[in-house]
Amino acid sequence: ATPNDLSKNIPFIIDVHGGPHGVVSDEFLPEAHMWLDHGFGYCSVNYRGSISFGKEFQEKIYGNPGYWEVEDTVAARNWLVKNNFADPKRVILSGWSWGGYVTLLALGKYPNLWTGGIAGMPIADCILQYEDEPAFFKSIDRQRFGGTPEEVPKCYKKSSPINYVDGIQSPILIIYGKNDVRCPPRQIISFEKKMRSKGKTIKVLSFYSGHAGGFTNIKTRISNVKTALQFAIKLIK
Repeated sequence: ATPNDLSKNIPFIIDVHGGPHGVVSDEFLPEAHMWLDHGFGYCSVNYRGSISFGKEFQEKIYGNPGYWEVEDTVAARNWLVKNNFADPKRVILSGWSWGGYVTLLALGKYPNLWTGGIAGMPIADCILQYEDEPAFFKSIDRQRFGGTPEEVPKCYKKSSPINYVDGIQSPILIIYGKNDVRCPPRQIISFEKKMRSKGKTIKVLSFYSGHAGGFTNIKTRISNVKTALQFAIKLIK
């Protein structure tokens, strides 16, 4: 989608949904209209791993988490630029939960493509994530990665955004919940420390609740999206 009075070579938000087994359909999205109202184009990506496109599409990411999600997001970005919708120097990635994870991973693996990244409640270190998460989510990760970090360490390392920090060039905003058991704080704090030790630009904010709090509490949700909007506007000026 693009603003009514603009259509070519404008700043763009590429929104990466969470899950990963989620999907974005043709529906009313308040955040999308927020970006449009402030002059941004908006694109959402149903990357491989999304539901509703068949079992093979959904499970394509198993054994190599993050890879296909990033590749599909990059393909969307390149399509927007090739067709003169997006200004190549003003493309910002944004995502929450698994979308935040893909955002951080894409910023490190393809650093020249992005103006910045907004990652809400992301996975930043897959190994620390596994160590701190509840047993239920450990079982899900064993399915996605093909085992535990001890059994398939190369897969966990290859899929972890923290191992691509050296390549990151764009400013990053991370927002997370202090009591989040789905994407626990320790691995986010570790990512922030490594970013700062490498002289990278990062802003990290937290709110009190857990993984769902940023979506279910209206005041928190409004505060978070305002913070994201202000961060993005500064990047494109």
